[in-house]
Amino acid sequence: MSRLSLRIARLSTVIFALAGCLVVVTPPAQMASAAAVVVTDGDCSVTYDDGSGGDANSGVVVTDIGADCVVRFTRAGGTRTTWTKPLGVTSVRVLVVGGGGDSGLSGSAGKGAGGGGQVVEQLSYSFTSAEQSVYVLPYEGGSTSASYFDPATSGLVTVSAEPGGEGSTSDTTGGDQDGGSGGGASAKSTGRLNAGGGGVGTAGLGYAGGSSSNTASAGAGGGGGGGACSAGQAGNGTVGGDGGAGCSSDITGSAQFYGGGGGGGGSTPGTGQHGGGNGSSGTTGNDGVDNTGGGAGAPTTGSSVSDGGDGIVIVRYTPSVVDVTPPTLTLAATSSTSNSTAVSFTLTGNEAISCTTLSSSSGVDFTFTNISSITSIVQTSSSVCTINAVSTAVAGTPRTSTLT
Repeated sequence: MSRLSLRIARLSTVIFALAGCLVVVTPPAQMASAAAVVVTDGDCSVTYDDGSGGDANSGVVVTDIGADCVVRFTRAGGTRTTWTKPLGVTSVRVLVVGGGGDSGLSGSAGKGAGGGGQVVEQLSYSFTSAEQSVYVLPYEGGSTSASYFDPATSGLVTVSAEPGGEGSTSDTTGGDQDGGSGGGASAKSTGRLNAGGGGVGTAGLGYAGGSSSNTASAGAGGGGGGGACSAGQAGNGTVGGDGGAGCSSDITGSAQFYGGGGGGGGSTPGTGQHGGGNGSSGTTGNDGVDNTGGGAGAPTTGSSVSDGGDGIVIVRYTPSVVDVTPPTLTLAATSSTSNSTAVSFTLTGNEAISCTTLSSSSGVDFTFTNISSITSIVQTSSSVCTINAVSTAVAGTPRTSTLT
């Protein structure tokens, strides 16, 4: 059993057996802010203050997967959500995925695909015991901002994931080098382009997009977008490059991939990987899958831009076990006589208790009967407190003093 205070704010009810009477005391519940939203599933309950703007069709989803709770933050963009970390939870597992890059805007042949968003996972993120609020914001596809998980307390590390790079915006330049993974290069009528890089080639930090085909054809293949865990493939002839692979995580209870690159445009379009959109031989590519950070698949002709998939933040934790059985406390009455005004009372619990927060004022924690004051409250053992008081007894008049 955990150490308990007689005035601890908990959801359980504390029962006092006092001098033959049963008194039921229900402490006030922990108050949340007026804007707080509470969602539950099974034994999992999540409290948060929602942000605004961004993807209005998304939100916060909690899932009870047995011993653990999984919380998905899916509203991308806008203002941040503030999550209230449950009391007693000191360590969580965190996955942060950046938004996928958009497809290339222009080019005389197959367009370059968008890169997958960066995938960052911490298997054990530790909090300070007092920390409760965490700022969370996944970003939408095509954004230049990083998704993040940011504890409100200073000194704790922010977990962030960069967005995927945009596909090449011109057949005279490479793919966008910014972001978690590089965008693919767009093809042109002559000459071969190298796609922009996206990271340093380390799994989980993003890889380069694929280069474009050098085939002199309107259907020449554009480069595939780089993935979070492998590079995008180059366009070859009239075949668009496939997107690079995303990274796998089982944070939700089953393995899923995030941050795959989109497929490049071409007469035979490339295939998107792990949330990345497929390329297209027409004027419209396929969007990346939302909440995976997949890069956009690229079209071959026209000036249409496909959207990268929104990022996501996922938290998994083991809820703390709360002792819901209230302690039973017995306070024995003590009689005083005319020649002894000093009286004492013994408070005994059936488990460890703490009396340091007890008030010595009448009407707060105790009711005085024929007692003028409490002089001291002493912890005499882990489950016993001795309460010393002054009786109102007068000489020649025996009197019973009671504390309840």
